[in-house]
Amino acid sequence: MSTGHVIKDKRIRLLNAIAGVVILLMMFVSVVLLLQRQSLEGIQDYSDGWTVVYHGKRYENVNFHDFVLPETPDRNDVMTLTKHLDPHVPPDSSLMLLTYLSKVNVSYNDIPLYHYGREDEADGRMVGSGYHFFRIHSFMQDKDLKIEIQAAEDAAFTNVDPIYLVPSDMVIPTYAKRHAWSIFNSIFLFMLGVCLIIVSAAPIDHWENRARLTMIGTFSLLMGMWTMGSVKFLQLLSSDLTMNSEIEYMSLFLAPMPLFLLICSLRKEKGGWQHRIMHIIIAVFGTADATFILLHFLGIVHMCITLSAFHIIAALSLLATIVSGLERFQNMNQQQRVMNLGLLILLAFGAIDLVRFNLQKFFFPNVPILSESYLPVGAVVFIMFLLVGYLMYLYDLMKKETERQTLTHLAYRDPMTGLYNRASIIDIFQQALDVGEDVTLLLFDVNGLKHTNDSMGHAMGDELIVAFSKCLSKAFERIGTGARIGGDEFVMLVSGERRKKIESALATFAELEQSASKEIGFAIRAAYGMAGSDEVSEKTTDEVYRLADARMYAMKQRMKEEGVSDFRE
Repeated sequence: MSTGHVIKDKRIRLLNAIAGVVILLMMFVSVVLLLQRQSLEGIQDYSDGWTVVYHGKRYENVNFHDFVLPETPDRNDVMTLTKHLDPHVPPDSSLMLLTYLSKVNVSYNDIPLYHYGREDEADGRMVGSGYHFFRIHSFMQDKDLKIEIQAAEDAAFTNVDPIYLVPSDMVIPTYAKRHAWSIFNSIFLFMLGVCLIIVSAAPIDHWENRARLTMIGTFSLLMGMWTMGSVKFLQLLSSDLTMNSEIEYMSLFLAPMPLFLLICSLRKEKGGWQHRIMHIIIAVFGTADATFILLHFLGIVHMCITLSAFHIIAALSLLATIVSGLERFQNMNQQQRVMNLGLLILLAFGAIDLVRFNLQKFFFPNVPILSESYLPVGAVVFIMFLLVGYLMYLYDLMKKETERQTLTHLAYRDPMTGLYNRASIIDIFQQALDVGEDVTLLLFDVNGLKHTNDSMGHAMGDELIVAFSKCLSKAFERIGTGARIGGDEFVMLVSGERRKKIESALATFAELEQSASKEIGFAIRAAYGMAGSDEVSEKTTDEVYRLADARMYAMKQRMKEEGVSDFRE
């Protein structure tokens, strides 16, 4: 197969891979749009008409869609929410309440109904964030419901998320509809990461190339897990809110590391100070990550407190990565251009999300457009850029490898016949002798090549050489290694016990000569000489070749004396 055909075939496979990613994205968007179009009946916004007491101040008739506390709470500050339950609350309904890093106590007419967080705090664990669902029974109707939210960390909350009254069997669909985009975004990132890691584990390429795919997959998987935690999707799998929050924070803290390792691997090819900068970034970021996680599990400082420090270190590391990788656009290869553009997009989404987070927390707590993180969208876009860049990288590798194989083929093979050339067969012969193997060399000389070239043209002479090589290769294909060592000289090496099959191969070769002669219109004949390495005193390639050459010329002389014709009349 020619170089062009090989590259074309690999390009088709590359395009198929890209098409697969695009189809996966289209399916993902379609599912999200279908879910968002679903109609959920029986859902009641229960955020209006509450009384809020905080720091001794009472707020009447509060609607949580536009309520913001005048100051951020310190640890152990309590916010109390009370509401007289409607006597017409539908039976078998549940209240859905979202809290962050806070203990929760729920009661009606001062009778305890539900509590969360006291045990975790007593054990020194971080009090997790998540949804609380508690059923409104018929005996609670027309009574006062009281919810106490106590901050387990400084600045745990600045507002109250909207509260919904939903049929108990519609809790999960209600949650899913509210977070449709983020849920499927998280599933897409997670599953894409798993698929990439599985694919990278298959021994189909060099380890370094598979390691890069592993890093992309790990980054995608960690971003998916973080998104699942941030929208509380993990709560559908586990009711342990603390563990879910720990997974959320750890995924976020660890996610940049495979990204930095990937960039370090890419810069390794050029080396220089840019590569050393990446080593420094990885060391600093890895140390910070390890410190934050260790402090958390030792119960000294929880990860939610070190989140701001993480944001600063991650932003500075990403900025240093981008700046250190900047160079003239025309000097970048395709993968570098795609990578840098993706990094800029990710940094932009990260900056926008940081602004969104603070606006939502401190100024506009319940503006829908600010309620969902934009970073997962940026992560999806960035990972698509990474995959396109990786596919470009693989395509370049395949192209270079194909070119290398072609050049290697040209260096070791005769271009006309495809057999080994003189240098290759001498090397193969010498290796066999070096390990003490007995080798038989057959030296062939094609009769009448000069006469064919002079009388019928070089094209016909080439046809003669090609036809002869095909006969030789087919006759000895199971027992020997062939080479063309000159214009009309061919060699066949037969080793070991296969020597006993030589006579049968020569008989087959004679039959093939006759058949090929009829096809091309003139006789294909050759003289040959055979010599074994065990027949010479000095077991060298030159000695064996000289003996075979002498016997070949003796046979050629006999053929001339017998008047063997080289051509058909």
